[in-house]
Amino acid sequence: MLVVEARFHHLDALEVWWPPSAEAVVPLVSAAPVVTVVQCSAIVADALAPFTFRRRVFPTTIIDLSLPEGTLWSRLDQKSCRTEINRARRLECTVSVNTNPDDALRLINGLIQRSEYRRPTTAEEWKRHLEYSDVFVVYLHGEAIATHVVRVDGTDRARVLLGATVERGARYPGGIIGALNRYLLWHEIGHYHDRGVGRFDFGGITLDRQSPLYSIARFKLSFGGDVIEEYVVRLAGLLPLRLSLRAAARAKGWIDRWNVRQPPAVRPAQQVVQ
Repeated sequence: MLVVEARFHHLDALEVWWPPSAEAVVPLVSAAPVVTVVQCSAIVADALAPFTFRRRVFPTTIIDLSLPEGTLWSRLDQKSCRTEINRARRLECTVSVNTNPDDALRLINGLIQRSEYRRPTTAEEWKRHLEYSDVFVVYLHGEAIATHVVRVDGTDRARVLLGATVERGARYPGGIIGALNRYLLWHEIGHYHDRGVGRFDFGGITLDRQSPLYSIARFKLSFGGDVIEEYVVRLAGLLPLRLSLRAAARAKGWIDRWNVRQPPAVRPAQQVVQ
């Protein structure tokens, strides 16, 4: 279990990643105004209900890294995954791990700027990511092409947290960038497999085939992982704050449901990992 300092709007907060039990979380509720429990089981989420102001389902896809590498390779989709990874190998790309964080940040903020889906990553956020995560960058001809920030909890789980690529159609066509991005994920799977980490988590998917984000889910599923359902739960120990945030969460849920019924006015923002 990881406990990470964070912010929830203007409030100090904590993030608790993959808690094994509700008992591990409850003492933290008094340590910060808001606690976000990231990817817990339904049993843990149910037990935390007295402190909860928002709860949502978080489906994701997990690769069991206890399997032999040959088995992991055989579970990859032949056409969209194995062929593309082999294509990237022939390009003689290279991968750095935790040695070029500035290149990674440049790629991530470049994607954010193009997509305009959030503000750029701040120095404080980036420092927090580096403290609890590994940073992978794949290079071609010395140029950073794609990056992934992977949060790691000891030998339990490694989870893709952020990712980005260079702009498609600039110096490199989308096919080459996509192949290198797949190769980077396969490199990360091998990296954590060799270090005895139990699971590799692709960081969430949508199971709605009508969603504009389903193509990203299809990309992640091509690596042969198992789909599991976890929960993200937001907690507040103080009753007045919890009631206020619960009302705000309900209002946001109503607005989100209304927006789903309306034709989209703009193209949906891309998820970071593609």
